[in-house]
Amino acid sequence: MTMKSIPNDLVPPITERRSSVRKQLALRISLYYDRLGLISCKTRDLSLEGALLDTGGIRLTGDARVEIVITDLMLDFADPIRVSADVSRVNESLAALTFRNLEIGAFRRLKAILSRHP
Repeated sequence: MTMKSIPNDLVPPITERRSSVRKQLALRISLYYDRLGLISCKTRDLSLEGALLDTGGIRLTGDARVEIVITDLMLDFADPIRVSADVSRVNESLAALTFRNLEIGAFRRLKAILSRHP
């Protein structure tokens, strides 16, 4: 039995796997990356385990450790949400992050954000 090649346009893109539900949200965040300093980004999607960020053309290094601060004014929280993360996948304008050691306060606030957006 011979295997047939699947045309590239029919192969789904590789994505990181998250067990929690992703929501497509465009939230303003600040990302601290030690090689470049502070970068303004927007989320493309968000879950309790990670986020996909539009970095505005700034390419991050895969496996880098970063800190993000969700500062979007549309949120009801007085204090920004701070999260440590690892860069799990990158391309020229996007970075997929996996959250690390999510503190209970950040977890609860992220959960509240996700529950408000269908």
